[in-house]
Amino acid sequence: MIKVIIKGKEYDVPVSWSEISYVKGVEVVELAKQDKRDEILCLLIGIDIETLHSLKADSAAKLFALTDFVLDLSIMDNDIPQDKYKDIDYGSLPYGDTEAIRIIINNGKDKDFMQLAPDVLKKITGDDISNEPFSEVIGSVGFFLNQWMDFTKNTQNLTKAKLTNVQNSQELEGLNDLEVLELG
Repeated sequence: MIKVIIKGKEYDVPVSWSEISYVKGVEVVELAKQDKRDEILCLLIGIDIETLHSLKADSAAKLFALTDFVLDLSIMDNDIPQDKYKDIDYGSLPYGDTEAIRIIINNGKDKDFMQLAPDVLKKITGDDISNEPFSEVIGSVGFFLNQWMDFTKNTQNLTKAKLTNVQNSQELEGLNDLEVLELG
């Protein structure tokens, strides 16, 4: 963090993803996708928009330069979990946990997985990542997101297979040994 004084008030300016919390990082990413640099800067340092807009252009440019890390969203591609999470297999979790996670996700339909991740990870691990450094936990979030998507896809395929099996059983029910079943 770098300390700056603006109009007599001191502000802490983060200069990397490791200096902001997970929750704040998620907000920054959403704003960055919309190219809302003013709002990002206000969120990061706690300055109001009026004060930001009243700064001299070169002063504002310095603040934007300090926080230009937010333009690099490649951090979102990270799916390498923290060591303490690497052996967790979503598919091996107790049914009650997977059902609770499904409920968390279904109840949060107006949110994306990034916003729901603290609740999901807390359910799985007991850890609250909300205030952990964004750069430290984003890989774990990506890891669990990939596991959840694979599990969901595999569960849907299993459900379809079971449904097909039930339908086939119903079609075959009532056939006797003397009947010929013609297949295409």
